[in-house]
Amino acid sequence: MKQEHKQYILENKDRTPVEEMARDLNIRERNVRKFLKQEEEKNKMPEEHTVPASSFGKNRVILCIVVIVLAGLAVYGNSLNGQFIWDDKQLIQDNNYIKDGGKSIGHIFTNSLRASSDGSTTSFRPMQTFTYLIDYSIWHINVFGYHLTNVFFHILAALVIFWLGQILFRDLLLSFLTAFLFVLHPVHTEAVAYISGRADPMVLFFMVLSFCLYLKNVSRPVILRAVLMCLSYLCALLSRENGLILPVLILFYHFTFKKSIAKKNFAGIIVTSLVYILWRGVVFKGTVSDMPMETTLWQRTPGMFVALANYIRLLFAPFGLHMEYGGLLFYWSEPKIYIGLALFLGILFLARGKREEKLIFFSIGWFLITLFPLSNIYALNAYMAEHWLYMPSIGFFLLIASFIAAVYRERKYRLCAVALCVGLTLYYGGMTIYQNYFWRDPIRFYKRMLKFNPESMRLYNNLASEHIKAGKEGDLIALLETAMKIDPTNEVVYNNLGIAYKRLGMPQKALDVYEKAIALNPEYGLAYYNAGIIYANTMRNLDKAIPLLKKAIEKDSSLYQGYHKIGLIYLNQDKRGEAILMLKKAIEINPDAWEVYRSLGYYHMSEGDLGGAIENYKKAIELNPQYFEAYGDLAVVYFRKGQIPLAKEYYDKAAALGYQNPELMKALKSYR
Repeated sequence: MKQEHKQYILENKDRTPVEEMARDLNIRERNVRKFLKQEEEKNKMPEEHTVPASSFGKNRVILCIVVIVLAGLAVYGNSLNGQFIWDDKQLIQDNNYIKDGGKSIGHIFTNSLRASSDGSTTSFRPMQTFTYLIDYSIWHINVFGYHLTNVFFHILAALVIFWLGQILFRDLLLSFLTAFLFVLHPVHTEAVAYISGRADPMVLFFMVLSFCLYLKNVSRPVILRAVLMCLSYLCALLSRENGLILPVLILFYHFTFKKSIAKKNFAGIIVTSLVYILWRGVVFKGTVSDMPMETTLWQRTPGMFVALANYIRLLFAPFGLHMEYGGLLFYWSEPKIYIGLALFLGILFLARGKREEKLIFFSIGWFLITLFPLSNIYALNAYMAEHWLYMPSIGFFLLIASFIAAVYRERKYRLCAVALCVGLTLYYGGMTIYQNYFWRDPIRFYKRMLKFNPESMRLYNNLASEHIKAGKEGDLIALLETAMKIDPTNEVVYNNLGIAYKRLGMPQKALDVYEKAIALNPEYGLAYYNAGIIYANTMRNLDKAIPLLKKAIEKDSSLYQGYHKIGLIYLNQDKRGEAILMLKKAIEINPDAWEVYRSLGYYHMSEGDLGGAIENYKKAIELNPQYFEAYGDLAVVYFRKGQIPLAKEYYDKAAALGYQNPELMKALKSYR
């Protein structure tokens, strides 16, 4: 000690009193800063219950990610073999923009969502259609791939929620439980099991990813990260319109956590928003919507509170999930309005009381802010929809996760927390798997929906359409007559009723109904086509059939069936030049029309071009492996070429699927 003191005297003997005082002040300032930093860290840990992610190690983070991914695959695995349903026909099956190898990509990004079909929407979601284009290039019309992409985006959304929780609260358990509950909850089946619902997982993934990149840039700005932030946000906006809520969420974050706004990064978000708004304005010529405002805000307000009560109930007890809630109006005298109003006021009171508890305040704010654009302030097509909960539900799961995490950290209640987590996993996961069961089969789906909305003309009509596709005739007339009573002015219902009469062997009744459909809508090409088919196939009256079929393709240039039928008639009339033009036009409109490829095969075979015939028949089989007629045609072609082993091979495949050609079979048996 004496030695140290002597050393100190020697080092400082030449210092003046002023220098000595300055040195002491510096030492005191450093000690004060060190003390304050220690106190801040010490107080922060118990208040927020946070543990830096790095202390858990990368292995635990990776384990959390793996569990989230496996959970998503487990609960949505039974949705992968579901069929196309509801709007999938327009957005995928009849969408020519996704079938031309990317040639229409300019149209995708400069037109509305339904521009390739009826164009009856002002939804601008080009990223959604772009993913369908990618799906089509890989899977064609194999529905498995489209469902897989939906599940993929849902899992990605859960993973960025996990990352967001880590950035905001630096709590691995809280972040994991939030994302885990999100990926399991059955209220999201409408957005995941329904292919046309893909916009919700997409906008959430890109928006939260942009939010995370923004938060990372607040502490350490990086130009590349800022660029990725803006690109991700633009992808969110081009996926679904409610992505515009991100700037509000960012401001709310700064308000909640008392952080200074990263001005340059926030400016990037605002500029991206303006670019999107201008882009959308050009596409729709400045209009917001073509739909007339048939209701006032005052009339819609009661429905907002009813919807809020329903949403909260569905998050806690997700029973009776369904689509088509409809644009119902509620009267202020109905008690359920006041349940919703009480819940709303209670939520606001809780948020005000928990202002200093950042997690609770942020969770409640997230729920209300993200639900606001979908609360019918501006008239929407329904007073509520389950998929509108996809983004707001994060706030709910944050609260539930924080409760479970708090219980788990109390050693004596840890087993209760584990039991609660296991129970919620089985409850939510089981309900999701059960709900997917209805989304897999259209007939089952529409029957279930009718239980909740028996006044929906669209549901009756769609169920009848699925019966027609499946060859079921029993309930057709009753379903369509019910739909007609609900809406006697809908030409689609009359068209389907005509198909039903034709199936039942009443062609004249069918023609009468088609005439009514045309009278209701003279631009309805499908009714002309169906009437033309009756004259061509049933009545053998080509003089009436051909004008009707030509009228059909004039009114609806996307009706490839009309071109196909005219091509077949021309083939039978030996008008080969006109026939091949019509058949090629049909393929141009729908490259997946296997029946047209079979007709092209017949054309080439009749021309003596057996190679061309084989190519087209094989294409038909590639598109429809159950197309036994094409297998039989291939057997005939190979027999003509003298390739008997191949002829036998394809005949056996055709016969296994129900094909019969006694003459060909006898000829093949004569060869040993």
